[in-house]
Amino acid sequence: MTEATCAALAAVFPLVLITIVLEQRSVHVNIRSRAWFEKTTIAVVSISLAGLVASIVGVQLGGLEALSAWPLWLLFLAAVVGLAFLLIAVLATSSIEAEAGAAKLAKRKKRMKRV
Repeated sequence: MTEATCAALAAVFPLVLITIVLEQRSVHVNIRSRAWFEKTTIAVVSISLAGLVASIVGVQLGGLEALSAWPLWLLFLAAVVGLAFLLIAVLATSSIEAEAGAAKLAKRKKRMKRV
């Protein structure tokens, strides 16, 4: 892995970290309070931090050799999968909120018909 590749990965890991921290609040509280969500979030943050450190080391060393590069690629893959997991949770949240809004609207219309 070249120094430029390590530098590119060093730029991606902070973006994953920022996205996880900021978008976690967008997830519905019913999803966010689950133990599996908390564990997954902690794992993704840890993986991203480890990937950031490894990629910075790769930049400082002028690149990584093949045997020491594959763990960095695995960390990158895990961080991207974790980010996809978070985005799915955000989409599920919007779906939950849309269904709740539709149910409130239907209930309101039902009350209006009675009057």
